Amino acid sequence: MKYFNELCILITKKYNIDYIVVDKNFKIEEFSDGIINFTTSILKKSEDIREYFYEFIGYEAEIENLNGTESFELERVNKEEFYINIYIKRLTNQENLIIFIEDITDDTKLQHKIWQDRNNKELLVKEISYDIRLQEISNKKLNDIANKDNLTKLLNRLGLDSRLNTFIKLKKEFILMFLDLDNFKYVNDNYGHHYGDILLCDVSKRLKESLDKDSILSRYGGDEFIIILFNIDIKDLKFIAKRIIDNIKQPYLIEHQNINIGVSIGGIEVKKNNTLTKDELIDKADEAMYISKRNGKNRFSYIE
Repeated sequence: MKYFNELCILITKKYNIDYIVVDKNFKIEEFSDGIINFTTSILKKSEDIREYFYEFIGYEAEIENLNGTESFELERVNKEEFYINIYIKRLTNQENLIIFIEDITDDTKLQHKIWQDRNNKELLVKEISYDIRLQEISNKKLNDIANKDNLTKLLNRLGLDSRLNTFIKLKKEFILMFLDLDNFKYVNDNYGHHYGDILLCDVSKRLKESLDKDSILSRYGGDEFIIILFNIDIKDLKFIAKRIIDNIKQPYLIEHQNINIGVSIGGIEVKKNNTLTKDELIDKADEAMYISKRNGKNRFSYIE
């Protein structure tokens, strides 16, 4: 909601356009101060926008079509003493809807100004849409910086912790796998961190190839990775672990050098009745991984 309101304020200041924010049930969440100019009623939060929409557009049925709206629509509304334009936008992954209202002129006799606005309306809509795209891109970049590993572009510790806390809160069932690369320190010590960075990126690609699209993969730190799997039973889990181990232990060619490493994996099952915290679950999966280390590395261990 914060990002949504920031976008409204940005466009309001730049174009002097007022706005109303409506939730998926058409309840009013926010509106700018100037919106009072366009209705004889007093808008209130949590009230249904459909009660007021006739005053804005003149067609009550139009509001029912807003739920399917993904891009701006322009409506020319002729009020008694002024024209207004309506712009409607729903952002990606947002249930809220923004209704922007632009006061073109308060004197219908100024036809030259009205026609000028009519001719420029497409440009204005494009400019507003461009601002929204920039805001969406900026928001995504900030989110990536906060939640993705700069080297591998995988989810980082912060991003994974957030996901795990959400899954625990929603009582979701999943498999948590903790992975630690075998002999990675040898590569760093003997070939340098440049080789190590390239190797981590190559490992990340192989891990992605070993998982289905619904899985969550994270570089948790250093040469440690965490995987979250959904709708997997223990038989499938063993098969997935073997596939990961087989893929990771294949030789890596880095700047004409053949590099060989392995991976030790620990796994646990998280059920709906789970009472452990995020950190406790990770520690438990980490414990299972160390069983693999102690038993010879390059293998999978599972803790009930």
